[in-house]
Parts: sequence; C-alpha cells; structure tokens
Amino acid sequence: MARTAHISYPIPPIGRLARASSSVGRVTALGAVLFVLASIGSGIVRAAGPVRQACAAWAEERRQREEDRKLWELALTDTRVMADLIALSQQSAADGGRVFLR
Repeated sequence: MARTAHISYPIPPIGRLARASSSVGRVTALGAVLFVLASIGSGIVRAAGPVRQACAAWAEERRQREEDRKLWELALTDTRVMADLIALSQQSAADGGRVFLR
C-alpha cells in the first residue's frame, strides 16, 4: 500500500515572472552599489599607505628627539656624559662626518 499525496499550488506564471524580475533587479542594483563602494574603499586603502608611512616616520623622529633631549639633560648634570658627547663630536668632525645633537 503506497501513500502519496499530490499537492498543487497554482501560481500564475505571470506572477512568478514579475517576482523574479524584481528580485533580479534588486540583486543587480545591490551588486552595483557594492562594486562602487569596493572601488572607493580600495582607492582609500591605496592612498592610506603613504600616509601611514609618513606617520610612522614622524613618530620615529619624535621618539629620537625625545631620547636626544633626555641625553642632553643627563649630559648637563653629568660631566662624564658631556665629555663623551664632546669627544664623539670632535671625532666625527675629524672624520668629516657630522653629529646631530638636538
């Protein structure tokens, strides 16, 4: 004894076609919007690379200036450190180089 049930849902073909076309239209519009946003985003990310490098260089220079300032303050209070800095400066001048003390 076989049990089968045949259920039919009558959907007019015109209704299906209208629903399908509106869904495709929404998907296509959404895809276009996402494509435009991705294009803008990739351009921003590409432009952010040099900005990020410039900020890193600026931070490194700032850190170096702060270390130089601390060394100079120490040299003002400790004559041995000042003598070392003067000797380094004279040695560099004799070699033709320059020592940058900030």
